Amino acid sequence: MIKIILVGVLLISSVILPQKKKDFDIVETKLNKSTIVNSDNMELTNDYLEMTMISGGYFTIGTSNGNNSTRLDNNCQITYGHPYAMTSFPVFSVDGKWMKREEISGIVTKNGDTLSFNWTSDAGVSFQFSMVLQSSGVKFIHSVINLDTVNHEIGTGLFFDPALGKWGDGGLYVNNKVVINDTLLNFSDTAEMDLWEKNTGARGIGVQLSANQSLKVLVNNWRESFNNYSPEPLQSSVKKIYDMVLRLYFRNEILAPRQEKKDELELLLPVPDFSSDAFTRWDVPAYLDLTDNLMFPRQFQTFAEVNNNKLSQLACDLSIEISGSITANKTSYQLTVPGSSSYFNKIDLQSKLSFEERVVTATLVLKSNNAVVDEVQRNIYIPATPVSDTGLVIVDDSLASASFPKVDLFFAVEHSYSGQRILNLTKENIYVYENGSRIEDYNLSKLTSGGSPLADVVFVLDVSGSMGDKILQVKNNINEFGDSLEARGYDYKMGIVTFSTTVDNVWDLTKDLEFLKNKLSSIVLWGGVEDSPSALMAASNLAFRPGSKRTIIWVTDEEYPEDKYTKSAVIDQMLLKDITVHGVGPDYLQTTWFSPIIIPTGGNFYNIYGKFRDILLDVSRMEASDMYHVSYQSKLQSGENKELTLKVFFGGSGVVKSYVFNSNQANEGSTSHLKYYPNPFNPEITIKVNTGNYIKGEIRIFSILGECVKTFKIDQTIHSQFTWNARNEMGLPVSTGFYIVQLIMTDINENIYTESAKIIFLK
Repeated sequence: MIKIILVGVLLISSVILPQKKKDFDIVETKLNKSTIVNSDNMELTNDYLEMTMISGGYFTIGTSNGNNSTRLDNNCQITYGHPYAMTSFPVFSVDGKWMKREEISGIVTKNGDTLSFNWTSDAGVSFQFSMVLQSSGVKFIHSVINLDTVNHEIGTGLFFDPALGKWGDGGLYVNNKVVINDTLLNFSDTAEMDLWEKNTGARGIGVQLSANQSLKVLVNNWRESFNNYSPEPLQSSVKKIYDMVLRLYFRNEILAPRQEKKDELELLLPVPDFSSDAFTRWDVPAYLDLTDNLMFPRQFQTFAEVNNNKLSQLACDLSIEISGSITANKTSYQLTVPGSSSYFNKIDLQSKLSFEERVVTATLVLKSNNAVVDEVQRNIYIPATPVSDTGLVIVDDSLASASFPKVDLFFAVEHSYSGQRILNLTKENIYVYENGSRIEDYNLSKLTSGGSPLADVVFVLDVSGSMGDKILQVKNNINEFGDSLEARGYDYKMGIVTFSTTVDNVWDLTKDLEFLKNKLSSIVLWGGVEDSPSALMAASNLAFRPGSKRTIIWVTDEEYPEDKYTKSAVIDQMLLKDITVHGVGPDYLQTTWFSPIIIPTGGNFYNIYGKFRDILLDVSRMEASDMYHVSYQSKLQSGENKELTLKVFFGGSGVVKSYVFNSNQANEGSTSHLKYYPNPFNPEITIKVNTGNYIKGEIRIFSILGECVKTFKIDQTIHSQFTWNARNEMGLPVSTGFYIVQLIMTDINENIYTESAKIIFLK
């Protein structure tokens, strides 16, 4: 007898995969309640359980009062989507061909305690799938009769999509060991398998299955199993289980004419485990989605349900740990839950872009007096954002490994078609590999270099009647905004675009802030349907300076049409011009109207009813450097050859570049004439020159902008080793960042030798 204890939890249905599991969850109110008792939609209930079946044999099971005196297993789900969904169903094959859903048609009937689905194949084989409601369980019966005049090979099986409790899949155990990845299991009558609502803490709800013969069980994720009905293992790039479905197959048999076959699977409802002082559930989604090739949702709310099983009040600490591409806005909470009561605690999460498929683990831990009371773990699927590996180019790059195992990589990234530097890369955009293995624990920072960075800022202002106060605030604070930019070392220009139903005014980039203030005073407010997309497109075509940090501050309190320009068209234009868009508006417009444009460009959202001065000062803290620094601790052995691969993705474009190095080789230049160490340096670097047959020369040190900041003379009377202390010819300290060391030497015959190398001043 095979015994399989199955427990799972309902997946939150507000997030949709390409196969859209939500589409298979039928909201009960969509059904005509007067026809629930007809041949299409059937349900049965007893003191413990209830079950339903709809056309096609799709079934669900849930609890009524459960098998426990507590409220925690009342009205809970055993399969996904109860009371009506289409993710648990029987499957059939005739002569090796497994039937697709659209190939199966039949009727559902109810007879006493039994719901049945009857279907006859084109080959003349009659199938009946039945569910019998018992006192504390459900029996599944496959009955097959060969009505044809020839033999047929028959196969039957069951897709069981567990969802016990409320939210999320639980833990699958084989011989008390958790199954982490998708797998194929062949079970004899002595094998056992357990799946509980939770794989940590008190286990929660469970069900038990037993079969009348050996079973082939495939443990997969639902999205990979969709429309794959045969008992063959699936090929999936993601092995970890995050949204479990069990595919259970009975032994194939050849049936002679009029011969019958019957397979049975029994589900029992055992007593659940709510033994902890507090039982916790968490509605974190099992997967995220892509909408318009962007991660969705980027910000979302979840709730932890803490059920106090004690009669007395429970004071506890709730902490959240999440790895990878999801972060929690707040990671710890202090709660007080009255005795025998439930408490719901809101937890805000935010997703990050990922250019690789991955599954991350979210853990919620409940403690009281520093002792763990209960714990919840959920796996979350993160889809890969589609990108190209072309369109970007890595420039000004330098790898430093002299301090191995510490490895440093310095680089800038440009659009290959425009040469425009990308200034707002984050760890979402950068992937680092060493000898093919992903390095996730790396540090990312930006370098500054000499010269005044350029900042071009455009205000895009809605001039409808409700915006008068906001326009006045821009006017009153624009001088302080400019002063703030200047204090941070920016050479700035500003422009203004105003709009209503049309683009009304365009004032190009200028240093003359008084001119802009006068123009703001001349604005006439009026109504209409405000065309934000056209105004943003107009702003993107102003006279931005090459190499500038480009920013749009978009202010509106209205929704916008997309008849002229869609959100996607605006995003493409902003990414093309490397413009960051910040949005200022009411909170209720953030998710649908602002986020689709500001998030892809790296911008922030600000509440329009906040202090405008504070918004401008926050924007003025922009990063202007175009040089990035990646550092990590290598796990490889010293001496062996290594390959560091850098992948950068931004706005649908990408670039991949590899660097081969040996940690035994000091980073001292590419020839024997020029050596330098350490590199990076802070604040001194030693430069050694092998003059050979050359009789004179000099070393020049240039900033990345081409300014010569230091010169050392070389001749036969001067020693050929120099120390530079990161100061210029005036004795003033230089900025951190990249510098070029240029060696020029001349021999007795006036032959000239030149060599250059990049060094990095890093604090």
